[in-house]
Amino acid sequence: MVEQNNLGNIELIEYGIFQYDSDYCAHVGFDVCMIFLYETEYMKNFILNNNFRTASAFQDNIKTAQGFLIPWDKPDLIIISLPQLNKKYSFCSDTSIKGKWAVDIVKHSLKLGMVPFRFKVNEITDKDMQLKGKDIIAISSFSIQVKCDWKAGPKEKGGTGNLFIQTHECNPLGKH
Repeated sequence: MVEQNNLGNIELIEYGIFQYDSDYCAHVGFDVCMIFLYETEYMKNFILNNNFRTASAFQDNIKTAQGFLIPWDKPDLIIISLPQLNKKYSFCSDTSIKGKWAVDIVKHSLKLGMVPFRFKVNEITDKDMQLKGKDIIAISSFSIQVKCDWKAGPKEKGGTGNLFIQTHECNPLGKH
């Protein structure tokens, strides 16, 4: 049974890495000025094949998330440095604002070509198309789940040493 009070739902439900239908996940580590990007399926398998510590996240002394602590420097993570990030954003307790900031940062990084993705590449052999200036067509279509993971990343830069890979959550304050 789901508990209700003036705060809303305070019971954790399964929602996180194992429910995501994204191709990639991006964690924005504001304190360390980095984005940590990985293939969603890779992380699912990585978690299932290893034994990681779990941790919880809280808002107003209410447990709002549970997940695994994954060392930030594991293989197959794409790390993008954003040295000016902490000059533009200072800590904010509003999860909606932090989430929007994280999405904006990843979106901006994509627009600037800072995020290396693989493309399907087709060489054009049709002479008429080549004469029109089309020798190669590159196609990329992917989805990204963005997470604000404020303190993710290397300890020597002010991070926790981990990424928080969520498996459960609740939303008692109704923030999206």
